[in-house]
Amino acid sequence: MLEIWKDIPGYEGLYQASSFGRVKSLYTGEIKKPTLAKVGYYVMTLSKSKNKKVEYVHLLILLAFKGPAPIGLIGDHKNNIKTDNLPSNLQYVTRRVNNTKDRKPSVSRFIGVSWDKHRAKWFSQIAINGNRKFLGRFDSEEDAGDAYKKALDEWPS
Repeated sequence: MLEIWKDIPGYEGLYQASSFGRVKSLYTGEIKKPTLAKVGYYVMTLSKSKNKKVEYVHLLILLAFKGPAPIGLIGDHKNNIKTDNLPSNLQYVTRRVNNTKDRKPSVSRFIGVSWDKHRAKWFSQIAINGNRKFLGRFDSEEDAGDAYKKALDEWPS
């Protein structure tokens, strides 16, 4: 498979990103070695006009291969492996999708629903634009999920 290199917007003529998830310096021609940050993502320092900036590698790859993030969307790894920076594994999604797509099945199969082990009931809550609302406790997971759906439909825009 042929490695494809593309300019990274904002760093044109300085750095390029590859279809293999790598970044190279056009000044030295060397592949830059990323560092693993505490949060589990690869980062690297890029320089432009004597200014240095630490960048997430997956965001550089997304920028080069898919363009800037549309308003309200963030970078995401489809397979949830934070170090897999192939362009085919990266996408832009909403924060809500990013926070809920990896739910563990032991919690609930419905968004916004959790088990209250102290009260032995399901409860539902919703948060939109930083506003959180508790929707109640329910005997069934389905009823809690229905409460969340209803609240989402009724939430003022």
